[in-house]
Amino acid sequence: MLEIGARLGAGHIGVLIQHTLGIDCWRALWDIALGHPPKVAAQYRRYATVRFLTSPDPGRLVAVDGLPHIGERTPVVHLRCTPGDLVGPAVSNRGRLGHIIVTGHDPSVDTLADQILRQVTVTVGTGSPV
Repeated sequence: MLEIGARLGAGHIGVLIQHTLGIDCWRALWDIALGHPPKVAAQYRRYATVRFLTSPDPGRLVAVDGLPHIGERTPVVHLRCTPGDLVGPAVSNRGRLGHIIVTGHDPSVDTLADQILRQVTVTVGTGSPV
């Protein structure tokens, strides 16, 4: 298999589906492409949301502080850059510095995710803008 036309939505939709329903969307896409029946029955029902980390200004990334530890409520905390990298405004998915996924058993995950994001500080110093 070299390429298939099906793709999941952007914004980590597939990861959110895995955390909310226990369905592996990528496996389901491969099963469909290979002519196998996909396994898309929900294993459980939870809530999940994602918050993206962005740079307040263009420049050189100094630090990202206040990130939560990976745990039951925050199973994914991912940075795609390191201090010293040139960063800029997030004009596309590639401009995001990282993301945090928050899960739970009720819609309060949105409130918790907003609280977590407010605790994160992105420090950018001078440097050539991207």
